[in-house]
Amino acid sequence: MMSLIYPHGKPDLTKLAYSVAQNVVKESAEYHLAGRLYIANDGWGYISVPNALVRGAFDALDEQGAELPRTTNGKFNASIPVFSPAEVGKIGGPDKITERGHSFKYTLGKVKHMAPRNLDAGRIWVIEVKSPSLRNLRKSYGLTPTLRNDSQPFHIVIGIRRKWILRDSTIRKGEKVSFS
Repeated sequence: MMSLIYPHGKPDLTKLAYSVAQNVVKESAEYHLAGRLYIANDGWGYISVPNALVRGAFDALDEQGAELPRTTNGKFNASIPVFSPAEVGKIGGPDKITERGHSFKYTLGKVKHMAPRNLDAGRIWVIEVKSPSLRNLRKSYGLTPTLRNDSQPFHIVIGIRRKWILRDSTIRKGEKVSFS
């Protein structure tokens, strides 16, 4: 058996493993996922995301009262918000955004929950998204690198919980309820 000689004592294996993991994480951010930029009927500019990606993440989400995110017409359409309707207007309208239909790369980050601002919901769950090309796209139009004056990261909504869905109630499971 070969013996190793350490000139400065034995290395701290925990620190060594952490250092190796950090280097792997840094190297793995290669932005292998991509979607196309489009302007939706609601005026928002989005990057398309496969619905199957969000359905899978939602299926793994272990949160009480969570539902799949749906548009106002009840449809499910996974996406990354890039431009708000006000920003599209500031740019000069959808026709001024020449990158519509172009592909933009991104990588997935952490799953987090957020307090929704303009939704009728108590909580939303998102997958954060990293994308230098989306940051550069926004900056090319004179906007902050991300939405809400650079305070909101790019993200994909994977779940939503309606307001008051988990509030205390006198109604018990199996009881008849009268709405008169």
